[in-house]
Amino acid sequence: NLASAVGQSQPDYASRLTSEVDDGAPLTEKISPSFLDPTITLRYRVNDDHSLYARFAEAAKAAGYDTGQTTIPANLDEMRFENELGRTYELGAKGNLWDGRARYDVSLFRTDFIDLQLSGLAPQFLDNQTSVSLNAGKQRVQGLEFGFTVAATDRLTVGLQGAFMDGKMTDFAGSTCNNTELYSALREYYDPSYTPRSDILPCTLFVDATL
Repeated sequence: NLASAVGQSQPDYASRLTSEVDDGAPLTEKISPSFLDPTITLRYRVNDDHSLYARFAEAAKAAGYDTGQTTIPANLDEMRFENELGRTYELGAKGNLWDGRARYDVSLFRTDFIDLQLSGLAPQFLDNQTSVSLNAGKQRVQGLEFGFTVAATDRLTVGLQGAFMDGKMTDFAGSTCNNTELYSALREYYDPSYTPRSDILPCTLFVDATL
């Protein structure tokens, strides 16, 4: 009834999923991946007040189907997004200073995401939905985290925590254009004599003829 209010038809997933076949397997088959999410930590105690550690961790999110559209695509595989995998590497130190009056901790880390699951705006040619769930290739997040706490007096404790972080999409096929890429692509579209800079990635446009 909600779909009909905006001139759309409610998708009949039941009949489609029982009638279509994907690589010989009915799409009614459940997505049931199995994961092992290990965490390995090595700690070395330099003395009673200071220790060093190294950690590796891995975790995953299961795949699924994006059923946000009001009509079913011709290929049901277009609704599917794949498993997401994350791997974290960390080196750090913790300890006490000044006979225990102060505590510190510092860590260097890097996390790599593979097939990162995201929600994004749907391309213009998908006029039956406004957002899609998708896999964004690879993302790298790395940085430094630190914390310091000191008992300035018997009644006053002062603390400082902070982080320096750097994140980057290292692989995102089919992503939408950023502002620089969009400006360059539009200029190239309307001015054939224009040559984009070599450091600007190509950008696919869905241009409205009324522009």
